[in-house]
Amino acid sequence: MTTKGKRRIQNLILTIFSVSFSLVIAEIALRLLYQENSNVLIKEWQSGPYLYDNEYWKVWHYPNTTITHQRDCFEVTYQTNSLGLRGDEIDENKPNIALLGDSFIEGYGVNNHETAVEILDSLVEDYNVLNFGTSGGFGTVHQVAQYENFARHLNPDIVVLFFLNYNDLYDNALAISEGLLNKDTEFTYPIAKDFEIVREGIKSQTSGEFIPNTIQGLYVVGAIDKGINSLTAQLQIAVNSKLFDFNRRLAETYLPTETEEIQIGYDILEKSLSRLKYLTEQDSANLVLVQIADPYQIDENWLELMQYKFEEKIDPLLPNKKVAAICQELGIDYLSMYEAAMEEIQDEDLGFPYFSYSCNRHFSPIGQRFMAEWFHSQIDDVDFDFPIDASLE
Repeated sequence: MTTKGKRRIQNLILTIFSVSFSLVIAEIALRLLYQENSNVLIKEWQSGPYLYDNEYWKVWHYPNTTITHQRDCFEVTYQTNSLGLRGDEIDENKPNIALLGDSFIEGYGVNNHETAVEILDSLVEDYNVLNFGTSGGFGTVHQVAQYENFARHLNPDIVVLFFLNYNDLYDNALAISEGLLNKDTEFTYPIAKDFEIVREGIKSQTSGEFIPNTIQGLYVVGAIDKGINSLTAQLQIAVNSKLFDFNRRLAETYLPTETEEIQIGYDILEKSLSRLKYLTEQDSANLVLVQIADPYQIDENWLELMQYKFEEKIDPLLPNKKVAAICQELGIDYLSMYEAAMEEIQDEDLGFPYFSYSCNRHFSPIGQRFMAEWFHSQIDDVDFDFPIDASLE
């Protein structure tokens, strides 16, 4: 081997040693610096798959699954029972209350015992409070399909649908492209011949064994990964701001000029609630709609900024008035969480982000507990007789 070749090999070895030594020193330094708060180095991590594509209502949880989910501002565990519901197995000696909703009811970002559903379950001892909430673009149409194919077969005495302003209308419109509705907004979601087909279909789902990646445990890898993710996020925001105005989409729900998509969303909402009302009457179940105080609706700074940006009057109660009117027309009991949420923010002097996480607009344990305790306070008596909110009539 030539002298030049030997030098190249020596330089390569020296480079590898230098890089390796630097990474080891960096790993030690990061572990010492962040030993009490390693979450700082993590953008988002999940220990395995949690949701699968359900043929009847599009998305559901894997049964008998325990998943760890970590982001910058939380580390939580999701656990499902044999039917894919978050929570323990159902006590067959108690009657059931079915809570329908999206990720806010599911409890995205909180442990099982911190969800509004489990807190409410502890407050209402004579009933099982069942969590049918689901992440993944889950609107009113999906919830009706889920009720008809699944929830109703567990014979709930009370059915509570939780509506979220800023995305449920768009999720309803999305249901057309997913095949749950046709272009004339007629229901086309499949209906199972019997519940055993649905039950066995859920129980047959397996998320697969998750094999942890050892390299993910390195702090250096976390720091590099977070840096890349942060840079990617900033670039994505810059591109999206040119192609898509996210704030405009959020603000449309509260602006007097309705877009075609918002109009379609309300039309689908009315048809979905009419269908759900019919089904619950067949089942002799009491139906209630709860309008969640969404994190943008209660953020007065954001509302003021949007009013300035779009030069249109922002009305935070506009969707509540519309949904309340639909419920009154259909004879569905209606509750609005907005007024109580605003009072809580003022009374407790809550600062931004109020009921949500700092890294995510989903409700934190504070928001989940408030939602559960507020809803429980609306129960007039043991028969769960819910009046329509008179302030919105």
